[in-house]
Amino acid sequence: TSLSGNNLTLDFQASQSGTATIIIQGTSNGVTVIDTFTVTVTNVSPTIHSVSSTVPDGYYGIGEVIPITINFDEIITITGTPQLTLETGITDAVVDYTSGSGSTTLVFNYTVASGHATNDLDYASVGALALNGGTIKDDGGKSAILTLPDVGTSGSLGDNKNIILGYPDGASCTTDDQCNSYDCDACGECGGNNTTFCLADGLECI
Repeated sequence: TSLSGNNLTLDFQASQSGTATIIIQGTSNGVTVIDTFTVTVTNVSPTIHSVSSTVPDGYYGIGEVIPITINFDEIITITGTPQLTLETGITDAVVDYTSGSGSTTLVFNYTVASGHATNDLDYASVGALALNGGTIKDDGGKSAILTLPDVGTSGSLGDNKNIILGYPDGASCTTDDQCNSYDCDACGECGGNNTTFCLADGLECI
């Protein structure tokens, strides 16, 4: 605490919280006036407010990269490699942290693999974000609360985006109409006159 002229400065350390009471007393012409002020400092951990992606809604297939973004309510710093588990059918995808330390948004680049399928991509559960031996903290050293929005509810990946892994082994199309009109089959191979709407996966049908 320091006083300079009419300015009073309270210095709180990053790990401190609590309440400070300030009493100011002045006397003029024999009249004394006392004012009391209360300052409360709350040491709040960073929390997640939404999960989304930077790709457009639509169909995605084998080899395509889908950045998943986790948005916090304050700037955070990462050490190590946290992981995010996505619900992708029979086998869930575990995605390593890619970037975002020093900002409010973490990025996890998910690459679609053979066998992944879902009608609306989302993470596996509210506990799908794991430290994996790393840390997620704010500038004050407070560890983030890793609880994600409930799956499928407001703020979740599935609510914010409509990302479809429409074929178990990876056809890649932009819309249903394009897949149907250009014969994009269940193995991700291309047919018809226009092959730009579907990406061949080079795999045998399973």
